Amino acid sequence: MGMIFIPQIFFEVYAVLLDAEGVFVGRMLGAALISLGVINFLCRREIMSMALGAVLSGNFLFHLIALILVFMGTQKEILNFLGWVLFGLHALLFFGFVYFLFVKQS
Repeated sequence: MGMIFIPQIFFEVYAVLLDAEGVFVGRMLGAALISLGVINFLCRREIMSMALGAVLSGNFLFHLIALILVFMGTQKEILNFLGWVLFGLHALLFFGFVYFLFVKQS
């Protein structure tokens, strides 16, 4: 919710300063993440199906890409040291989706 209502303050924690365009993009990202959370919440009790596989695959891909981008942003000091916290969060979620996509199905 912080990305939608107070994006300047939310991103400032990571040493990212936003201009007007950045505020807009931050709010759009917040809306996308809330929507992704709602989709995941509504699918939480589904048995494996093609639809659930699509949701898991989308999450898997999102966290893989986010993992790479956060790593690069932290390495290049675009994000401050808290970027490693984001990296760890995306790594945890990425491996969780790997488990549910590839290991648990076997």
